[in-house]
Order: sequence, then C-alpha cells, then structure tokens
Amino acid sequence: MALMLPVLCWPLAPYLGLEPVWGTSFENNWLISASLLLIVFTVSDAVLAERYGVADLVMNIAWVLFSCYMVIFVLQHVSAAWFLAATLGLRALSITPLLWQQTHHPWWYWQAWWRDSSTALMMFTWLIYW
Repeated sequence: MALMLPVLCWPLAPYLGLEPVWGTSFENNWLISASLLLIVFTVSDAVLAERYGVADLVMNIAWVLFSCYMVIFVLQHVSAAWFLAATLGLRALSITPLLWQQTHHPWWYWQAWWRDSSTALMMFTWLIYW
C-alpha cells in the first residue's frame, strides 16, 4: 500500500510549488511510479492466486503479460496514460465476481479489489483534472 502514495500524491507537487529534482518532469515520474505499481499489483496477485487448474495458471500469466505490455505502451506514448488506470480498473472488475463466490474466497480478494479500484479511480481523477 505504501507504493500507492507516490501515485496518489505526486500530482499535488506542482500545486504546492515543488520543482522536479531529478531533471525530469512530474508526469514522467508519475507514469513510472504508476507503471511499477501496476506490475507489483499484478505479480503479487498472480503469486497469491489459488490455482485450480491449467486455466488459472494461463490467466495469471496472461494478466502479467498484458500488464507488462500496457506499461511498455504507456511509457512510450505518454499521452496514453489513462491506459494504466483502465488496466487497474479492468483488474478490479475481474476480481469482482470472485468476491461473491462461496466456493473459494481467499482473504486478499477484498484487499486487491479495494486497492485496484481506488487506485484506478484516483488515477482517472488526476488524469481528468491535471
């Protein structure tokens, strides 16, 4: 959860009068931290996920590869930053049906859903008003 702080708070820096220290713009730093956040979320969910068969393993691998592709795409095309927020929103939507299944309900589903949906909402908010 501590990785969410730069993504949620970095866009406030220009409004507070802070200047970039590293010689790059705030937008690039924010995109890099949001990209790392997406990869960490995806890999941690893939590690924690219960595997009931080959299909679950294939889906976890597909999510990791899709997230890596989105990160590469967004870092090359800075104007498409909303794709990162859309990917996090898609992850939250993919977890939603699993929350209501009674057969298997690991402890981290609610945490992953809240984490992904709140981060996507904040990223969309920053991208709209920034």
